[in-house]
Amino acid sequence: MVKIETILGAIAKEYNLKKKMMYIYGDLNGYTVKINEDLENYASKLIVCYTIKMGDVEKEAIKKALEDLDEENQKKKILSSEMEPVNLFKKYSLEKYYILDDSVQFKFISTTPKFKEKFFEFVTWFTNVLSETGIKKHVCPICGMEIENDKDWFLVDYKVYHAHEKCINYMNEKNENDNSVIEKEDQGSYLTGIIGAILGSIIGSLIYIWLGVNGYWTFYVTPFMSGLAVFLYNKFNGRRSKNKKYILGSVVFIMVILADIARVVIIVANEINKYMGQNMPINYILDVAINFIIDREYKYMIPYILLGEVFAVISLIGALKSDITNIKKLKIKKLS
Repeated sequence: MVKIETILGAIAKEYNLKKKMMYIYGDLNGYTVKINEDLENYASKLIVCYTIKMGDVEKEAIKKALEDLDEENQKKKILSSEMEPVNLFKKYSLEKYYILDDSVQFKFISTTPKFKEKFFEFVTWFTNVLSETGIKKHVCPICGMEIENDKDWFLVDYKVYHAHEKCINYMNEKNENDNSVIEKEDQGSYLTGIIGAILGSIIGSLIYIWLGVNGYWTFYVTPFMSGLAVFLYNKFNGRRSKNKKYILGSVVFIMVILADIARVVIIVANEINKYMGQNMPINYILDVAINFIIDREYKYMIPYILLGEVFAVISLIGALKSDITNIKKLKIKKLS
């Protein structure tokens, strides 16, 4: 079996393409292309990505040409198992294709006999398709204007662009603007979300109180409280908007304070009942506990509560990251 590296070398030599460690790229019959091994499947398959300027009409024309090419293999595609790769285009050893906004991608099976010859024949056929479709050669795939500088090659994520540098910068800025959006505000309900957040905080608070009453440190429970609040806010279909963080922050902040007050009240109640030898009325216990907190205990509670709040906020920020549509920054590298 011929190695992928050998095939890539032969293709690069045939079309005078540039070589990188894991791929080859360049001007293939006037159109920008990047060719590499299918690293995802490690199955001796070749990924070919044309980056071109095209509109809906051109996309439909390319799709029609590929469908016509595949027509004789439709029966085979229908009868084959979905679990097994299907050689859709036996003539060119082509398995799959994808038509995207600014690129056309192909996956070839490189283990077939005389693959290089088949690939060269396919390149000629597809070049003619692009020409007949009206897609211009040697143009920037972003603005569609002619590009003469052979130094303006960029690797953007997994695609290669032979484009003006200002066009690449514009594409990057547009990508950030399009993606720096929080999930749609019309999803879910604030009311159900608040109920879920309170319920999650109460569960965390019960653990907080139990540990405090039994003499354990409690501040490290507040991250768990935050996590449960976020989890149940989502489970109760809470509305996803920029206000979500303020709602959750407020609920958790208040519940940490209430949980610590409850911790002190229960400790005071236990001491009173123990001293009196009987269970005292709740209103008497609350009166004593509140006076106790106001007179002296608040000095010890404040730093304790603040520490818990800090841990809760840190956890809340981490938990909320998964709810925000992260800005997918393009990985741009200028190729020499």
